[in-house]
Amino acid sequence: MPAKVCLVSTTHSLTDGRIFYRESTTLSKEYNTTVIGKGDSDRVRFLANTRLVYLSAPRARIFHAALVMKAFVMILREKPSIIQCHEPDTLALARLVRFLSGGRIKVVYDVHEHYPSLWSTRKFLPKTLQALLARSIDVFERSLSGGADAVLAVSDSVGRRFHHAKSGPFIIPNYPWRSAYQDSTYVRQKATQESAPVILYAGSVDEKRGIVQFILALKHVRERIPIVKFVILGSLNIGKELWDDIASFLRRQNLEDNFEIKPHLPYFDYYRTLCTATVGVILFQPTLLNNIIGLPNKLFDYMGAGIPVVASDFCEIRKIVMRCKCGLLVDPTQPSQIAEAISELISNDELATTMGKEGRRAILETYNWESEEGNLLAVYRKLLSRGTERG
Repeated sequence: MPAKVCLVSTTHSLTDGRIFYRESTTLSKEYNTTVIGKGDSDRVRFLANTRLVYLSAPRARIFHAALVMKAFVMILREKPSIIQCHEPDTLALARLVRFLSGGRIKVVYDVHEHYPSLWSTRKFLPKTLQALLARSIDVFERSLSGGADAVLAVSDSVGRRFHHAKSGPFIIPNYPWRSAYQDSTYVRQKATQESAPVILYAGSVDEKRGIVQFILALKHVRERIPIVKFVILGSLNIGKELWDDIASFLRRQNLEDNFEIKPHLPYFDYYRTLCTATVGVILFQPTLLNNIIGLPNKLFDYMGAGIPVVASDFCEIRKIVMRCKCGLLVDPTQPSQIAEAISELISNDELATTMGKEGRRAILETYNWESEEGNLLAVYRKLLSRGTERG
């Protein structure tokens, strides 16, 4: 009978692109796979050979511990062979379950983010407490990860903090499925004279991801190219005050018809929609380390769809864009520079098409999840072949 694997997260969606559509989809080929996490009600759902266990909990942050405890109880019931956790709190409960099992259960820590820096900018906390909490999380996370049986990380920069791990860090990037782009119809569509060029920002967008700079760049671009559309495909996660300021700016500058927000789409519908864009942008701001060392999923999504990118000139992004020659790098704090890069790609279709093709070729040949499946499965096979260790 196949071993049982539980992937547990208290912050990510159960159908998160990495956790569900990549990792659990791969692991379910060899193991009985369950994903445990937050939901609007307590329920169980089966999807793509994976069992999804939704745990309800109050939305208020103060009650987050209740969700962690429910996840702890559910893991005990599942009696898995391996727990894969995705944030410091689930790492702590996985280590506890491992201890209670006498070391029989293995723990894999999958690091998506630089969690200490995420807490260093929490506006609901005083600045002195932000810094103290960030430092505490750093120590807590690195200490607990040293007892995990393996550590995975999305990039070299994110994994650098975990070289003390028993095994790893194994770099498992968030590459998209090559199969999502092998259909030749899922390719960037050239804008016609009748249609406006579409400048797309995919995913959740907020101040730290450059919403203000995105809107200001629109003003500069439209001065050069009157018929243009700036689109957010996902959600705009900002406060009412900033949204009122943005809405007022769009009205004053007569830009309302040039800006649109489209809702999140199902996973593969999202891929198809990307291909309608002329340029894809990533404008992470240098406000926290997590942004600077991150390697956004959307970069590879744009590349797979054959869309040239305009992206923040940060270390991990730079490595991919320069190596693949798939876009232009900018200072994300400078709207005029962002606008200049976007305008260049709109005005020079030969350059945009070449960059888009280079990005797509890189995904089909190298940067795809099919190339990472074997690496992930190899980590699990090795763990399950070891004798049990006491945690």
